[in-house]
Amino acid sequence: MGCFGIGVTRLIAACIEVISSGDRIRWPLAISPYGICVITPKAGSKEASAGGLLAMQAAVKLDQLPQGNGEVVVDDRDDLTIGRRLKDAQKSGYPMIVVVGKTALDEVPKIEMHYQEGDQDRSMILSLDELLDLFRAEEPALDSTNNDPNSVRL
Repeated sequence: MGCFGIGVTRLIAACIEVISSGDRIRWPLAISPYGICVITPKAGSKEASAGGLLAMQAAVKLDQLPQGNGEVVVDDRDDLTIGRRLKDAQKSGYPMIVVVGKTALDEVPKIEMHYQEGDQDRSMILSLDELLDLFRAEEPALDSTNNDPNSVRL
């Protein structure tokens, strides 16, 4: 049987076209190539020594969770600033972005998590344990309350 011109690539393109904006792609969580992007500190920065290890720990532990298995990508282009890589990650449409930056130097190291909620970008500052507890407690999924296919329910 033929597909009559409605193939997988056309369906994916239609999904992206409907929910994306002019300056960035917004992948629906169900079909995004990767669910989580971890951004490491810039080389030579104050955060590089403590934050680099924290970023790798976060990536490994998130990848070990059932919903993170194979869904974590690490942006280790440490010659670029964190802001530039965050902007690139947002343009690429990662549903969740974990940034290890200045807050990694706190007494209790913190991580920024950026995610999409409808048309809005949201962020939280959490410790690594709080971030992992958030993922363990409830798998990030499509938000069923507002029927927006691009919302992440945490």
